[in-house]
Amino acid sequence: MRRALRVAWLTLCLVAVVVPILAQQSRYGISKGLRLPQYYAMSELGPGRTNQVKSVLRAAEAVENADHTITGTGVRIESRDLSGETNLVVEAPSSQLDLLRRVAWSPGPLEVHSGDGRFYITGVGFFCDLTNATLLISNRVHTLIQKDAATSPLRKP
Repeated sequence: MRRALRVAWLTLCLVAVVVPILAQQSRYGISKGLRLPQYYAMSELGPGRTNQVKSVLRAAEAVENADHTITGTGVRIESRDLSGETNLVVEAPSSQLDLLRRVAWSPGPLEVHSGDGRFYITGVGFFCDLTNATLLISNRVHTLIQKDAATSPLRKP
């Protein structure tokens, strides 16, 4: 009888600890193919133009963290000009994203290139403010710039 009571008590304690943990884990899911566009403000557009994409943040896979940030893999940020052409692309294998503050950061590697292929930057560690279109690269920064637009686009090293 005592042994049965002890087993029942341990089972109840285990359930009391495990169920909340499992419930919390199921609350934070995995998303595949995350795509978050940012649009130009009406004041930035000419008359009669609306809903024009300024930048797009993409992640092949995104996992929401307990602090409501997102860990993204296969992260790509595309910046577009007013004509809709891609003028800058930032790519990172992994990055943290804070959608409320509209920032992304990572201690890992990244690649940046212009839409026309005229320049290419690599580095390790970055902070990107999507609202102000600011990118800070902290370590091992390497830049290739094509000086003549008539030649072919640069190739990645």
